[in-house]
Amino acid sequence: MIRKFAIACGIAACLMGFVPAITLAQAPAAPAPVSPVRVGFVNMQEVLKLYPRYKGLQDELKKKDEEFMSIVKKKQERMGELQKEYATTTDQKRKDAIEAEVRGIKMEVDTIAADAKKTLGKYFDEEVAKIYVEFYGAVAEVAKTNGFDIVWRYTEDWNKETYNKPEFIVRRMAANPIFPMFYDRERYDITYRVVSYLSKAYPAAPVTNAGGTVNPGTVVPAGNTTPAGNR
Repeated sequence: MIRKFAIACGIAACLMGFVPAITLAQAPAAPAPVSPVRVGFVNMQEVLKLYPRYKGLQDELKKKDEEFMSIVKKKQERMGELQKEYATTTDQKRKDAIEAEVRGIKMEVDTIAADAKKTLGKYFDEEVAKIYVEFYGAVAEVAKTNGFDIVWRYTEDWNKETYNKPEFIVRRMAANPIFPMFYDRERYDITYRVVSYLSKAYPAAPVTNAGGTVNPGTVVPAGNTTPAGNR
């Protein structure tokens, strides 16, 4: 009898161990809905092409390059005069002097070319860095204003005369490892909005091309982009 009671108590104890405890813990709250991420795109090449300050930089570089070339041209003209004199003179001492002067001029031309490359290269790098900072800030402001969470930068030449030519298509394929193939450009491409922001934030002389004013959005690949005026 005692043994049966003990066995019964043991079984009861085992059964109690398997009974789940009753808790008053609150059920976990449903996760808050996640807002969709808005992704935008900006064509950096098109922005720079239409940004007056970048056009101004190109004009300034051309001017500086012409200044260096003007100096080189004068020295080349002097070399031409010396070569003509060398061909007609019979005085050996004069020939020797001409050869020495020509060698000196060649060294000067090489030095000028090296200085030009170094000076203009440094100037270009510094100015492009400044322009990129402006571009970066403009993209950030336009993105925040228009509710974009991420903006992808890409590079493409939007020129309607060359856009669909085979060689340009192949070049585009090779140059853009990450490239938006299809998306709603009207809603998600902020290229011309960035151009507009930069033009207002950093006003400069109008961009000219072949004697005419270039307006944002006038040169675009057919059927691929909406001009800035229709944004």
